[in-house]
Amino acid sequence: MSTLAALGSLELSVLLSVFLLGVVTMQTYTFFTRFPKDRWPLKALVASLWIFELLHAGFVISFLYCVTISALVRPSSMTKIASSIIVALFAHGLNNVLLQFALIYRLYIITQRRLFPVFLAIASSISVGTFFISLVLLIDGKSRQFSIILSLYLLLSAAIYFSITAATFHALRTSRKDKSENTQRIVFRLMLWTSLHATVFTGTGIASAVLFIVQSDSFLWVGILSVSQQFFSISFLASQISFFVSVVCKLILW
Repeated sequence: MSTLAALGSLELSVLLSVFLLGVVTMQTYTFFTRFPKDRWPLKALVASLWIFELLHAGFVISFLYCVTISALVRPSSMTKIASSIIVALFAHGLNNVLLQFALIYRLYIITQRRLFPVFLAIASSISVGTFFISLVLLIDGKSRQFSIILSLYLLLSAAIYFSITAATFHALRTSRKDKSENTQRIVFRLMLWTSLHATVFTGTGIASAVLFIVQSDSFLWVGILSVSQQFFSISFLASQISFFVSVVCKLILW
């Protein structure tokens, strides 16, 4: 990919990321105004997701500005590592692990079984570990090893999200048996939300991995990671501010 093409693609993806940050901000505001009496752990989770998204977007924009100014004069700058990228990716990793553990905890509350949630928690920890290892390789300038480890992280993360949502869907489907008609309707709508989560989380994760592998020679992957993580946050926050989901999540799941 040429310098101008890579720069244009990066700018478009970052522009979309900034737009999605606005969506996350609006969802966060809606959550705190609609549910002011929610438990503090859930409030802290939502606030942390927004803070990490804001940090990530801010440092990605800083990197994009530097690259845009210098790329036309020094095309080699498109392959140099800036400190702003390291901070942005660190915020991305923290955001991802918070979101995964929140979904795993929700699965545990629904199923009241420890084995599979513990397995997913271990897998999530390994996934985050590979991500931070990839950051170290990026700082050391080992681009080939970085590409391999980050690709592994993206694929593993997509598999974890799929496993969480599939297990949650199965647990909700099983719980519908011997319930009242009204309760079955609520659980069915939760199943629809879970299906949406599975589509967004897994589809976006796989797409991110494929695009990174194809375009790993440029910094387009920075925008890809930004957009994919914000899709995850938007999907999760949408379930929290939805009225019928909140009834279950606030009174039962949390």
